[in-house]
Amino acid sequence: MSIAEVEEHRGVSVIKIFGSLTIKVIEDFDDICETEIKKRPDVIGLDCRDLDFIDSVGINHLFKLSHSTMSGGIKLVLFDLNPTILEIFRVTNLYKLLKVVSRETFELEYLVE
Repeated sequence: MSIAEVEEHRGVSVIKIFGSLTIKVIEDFDDICETEIKKRPDVIGLDCRDLDFIDSVGINHLFKLSHSTMSGGIKLVLFDLNPTILEIFRVTNLYKLLKVVSRETFELEYLVE
């Protein structure tokens, strides 16, 4: 099974993450993200509904992805984090550095035409 799949909407790429974002899959995830960045959408949304676990390599990658998107003028938004992952983001203050919203907020702000 793939670590992620992509849906494209008008100017918005949504990357759905599955399972664990760890050192074992980070190279595949990085390839998917780089492909989307090259397309230059206005927004890249990371759908984290099915993200079960993230390790320090995955967290570091999110920082790198944030810098890559920001330097390319692309907004990066993480949404629909489960309570465990959200707690990791809260404890590490990641939610202050990365835009994290609910699924409803993401859909209203970026997908409603």
